[in-house]
Amino acid sequence: MHIDLKTHVRRKIEEGVDIEVLPINPHPFNYIHSPPECDFEATSDSFNLIILVKSSVQHFALRDGIRKTWGNVTSFSNVQVVFLVAFKQSAQTDIDNEAARFSDIIQENFTDAYKNNTLKTIMGFNWPVDRCSQADVLFFVDDDHIVRITNVIAYLRTFNKIEMKKLYAGFRIDKPSVDRRDGSPWSMSNYDFSHVLWPAYLRGGAFIVSSEIALRFVIAFPYVKLLSVDDSYLGIVADKLGMLPQHDRRFKMDKVNITVCPDYFVYNDYKDPQEIKSVWKTISKE
Repeated sequence: MHIDLKTHVRRKIEEGVDIEVLPINPHPFNYIHSPPECDFEATSDSFNLIILVKSSVQHFALRDGIRKTWGNVTSFSNVQVVFLVAFKQSAQTDIDNEAARFSDIIQENFTDAYKNNTLKTIMGFNWPVDRCSQADVLFFVDDDHIVRITNVIAYLRTFNKIEMKKLYAGFRIDKPSVDRRDGSPWSMSNYDFSHVLWPAYLRGGAFIVSSEIALRFVIAFPYVKLLSVDDSYLGIVADKLGMLPQHDRRFKMDKVNITVCPDYFVYNDYKDPQEIKSVWKTISKE
């Protein structure tokens, strides 16, 4: 929308002034499953971290592999891991059982499909803002990634409270060309987005954002037209809010380099749960 969204959002947060413009991107979905509200325990760290794993609803084995490896955060009382899924009728009974057993599933009633990744990301912003107010930092990651949580925590410890409130970081891609290829999952028509280049955005596989910045996004989403490419969409929202995402190379690393780059935060392209478990044994021994 052609409005000064940055000012509207600031006034909403600071002065409680409603945005008197009709939304063009409502989110009319309801939770099917929602974990209990966050319950972090006090630690020597000055922050609580929630990790939101974007997961295809049928990836039961991958989620199980994550829970048994890097997602087992029992030794981190200021960290919680939850999974973001959507709806697929054939998988719903199993999801119901999984949610009842682990209490870590966030699910809304839109269709689980690649084209709806932006809806899943919006859900991932909305839930902690509404139901996990104790979280200071949100870490989004795809379910085919391995996360070195100790590295993420060490990274967060480098920020003071003021700096952390401004945190929105990942592997930044600066003004890439818009994909117009027929059949590409990232293709965008001229009708939906007429510009040749996207604004700078963070690669969607893994990024981190403070709860303060997340709140700005949540307020802004209804006033930015929904697009199916989630990371590019977040780049548009950030641009409208006057924010340039912070770049850090450690948010993207292929799995072949997992032993030679031990300082990275994530390693991607692990689609086999057994491979996740095997690699995690190697990491755990370091």
